[in-house]
Amino acid sequence: MTAIEDVRRELTETRLRMDATAAELESVVSGRIERAKEAVDPRHYAREYPWLALGIALGVGLAIGMTGADRAAAAAVADGAKKAASAVGDGAASAKDAILERFKSDNSDPVEAPPAEPTGVRGKLKAAVDNLLYDGLQQFLSGIDAPNVPPPGSPSV
Repeated sequence: MTAIEDVRRELTETRLRMDATAAELESVVSGRIERAKEAVDPRHYAREYPWLALGIALGVGLAIGMTGADRAAAAAVADGAKKAASAVGDGAASAKDAILERFKSDNSDPVEAPPAEPTGVRGKLKAAVDNLLYDGLQQFLSGIDAPNVPPPGSPSV
């Protein structure tokens, strides 16, 4: 054997040892990672100790129920829904007023939206609905003022 063949053989053996070492390290590290994931996963403990998990869940549910947090949350949701409905109704009334004003006025210039200064959640919601209705109304009204143009895709006469 020559020196070059000896070096090639040693390199091959070294690569094989490095591959084996890398595989062993990967196995050890992945095992530790899996154990760490299992240690912080509450589902593992619920499967391992189902009665304890059931007792804890029952205790937490009882504690939340006794604080009245569930009733307060339900009341807040109901109150928010009522306020949203009121804001939508106010927006529809504003849209109706804008339509009536548009048809009552003699000039063909679009009516400018009054500047809104929303305050609080209700004011911001009302302003957003008003702006949305106003923009749609302006698009609708600009279509009324436009000459009779066939819609796109229809045969022209």
